[in-house]
Amino acid sequence: MMQKTDSGIYEASFINGQQVNRERIDLVTGGVKGETYLYWKENELFELPVSYDKTKSKWIVSPGFDTTIASFDRMVNLRCMECHASYAKTGPGKVASFSGESVGFDKSSVVLKIDCERCHGPGRQHAEYQFSNPDIKTAKYITRIQSLSQTQQTDLCGTCHSGTQTDNSRSIFEFKPGDKLADFKKRAASAGPPDLKHLDVHGDQLEMLKTSKCFSASKMNCSSCHDAHKKQHDEALYFAAKCETCHSNANHKLCKMTGKIDAAVLRSKCIDCHMPLLPSKAIVNEQQSVMIRTHHIGVYPDETSKILQYLKAKK
Repeated sequence: MMQKTDSGIYEASFINGQQVNRERIDLVTGGVKGETYLYWKENELFELPVSYDKTKSKWIVSPGFDTTIASFDRMVNLRCMECHASYAKTGPGKVASFSGESVGFDKSSVVLKIDCERCHGPGRQHAEYQFSNPDIKTAKYITRIQSLSQTQQTDLCGTCHSGTQTDNSRSIFEFKPGDKLADFKKRAASAGPPDLKHLDVHGDQLEMLKTSKCFSASKMNCSSCHDAHKKQHDEALYFAAKCETCHSNANHKLCKMTGKIDAAVLRSKCIDCHMPLLPSKAIVNEQQSVMIRTHHIGVYPDETSKILQYLKAKK
């Protein structure tokens, strides 16, 4: 049961009408396809058993949770925080754990969401200098993304978007722009080779992109298509325009459907055809895989067929 009171919003579980667990929603993660909620217990964070699916506008059992009993003991570890927060100082957990590996967080140190410093590096000296020199508009003590090489840029994005099946030797919170991702995390041997058979569309966007000819045959990087300062979800035409910077008449790298489908329609379906939504093996809601857009840019005959059938039905 979801309960709203003057002190906050709670998730409570009942057995035979008797309340057995009740915890307040202290933090919210996600926000695009859905939301998952966390609560503090001593200095540890735990995931709550009910999440919200924005695509279906309804409450769901949190992905990976038992659907027959409400569990309140799934601990949030450092790796979760490294991708869903900008910083958190860790320490020994104060809640007893069967695994003996509980990790706690200093609440006062937690920097929620992803802030400027995660991508541009430490900002104190930058802020002090710019405040003291307001007429100088060129950044001096902060990393400009354009100054980084292709590998450095993709490594930066890869701190969060290179999958969870990794062996981490250092905390991602220590990563600075320009650092080598391999010095912090490497693909675990148990995850298998980095090919399409073993990669998952959730969280492994960087490795997916590296399997694409568009990436290997060019100097593109994540910011070639994405503006990290804007919300760009569902902007199909925006991303299609990015594709057209390479796939144009000038270099003859045109889609094979050019001339067969109306140009405006072709452009609107460009992303759905070549970067379709595919089922994730890592995130399953109510026994159904969550659909996430793949970052392996390629030709998907089944998706092309679906779109052609859709267009034919509209005539």
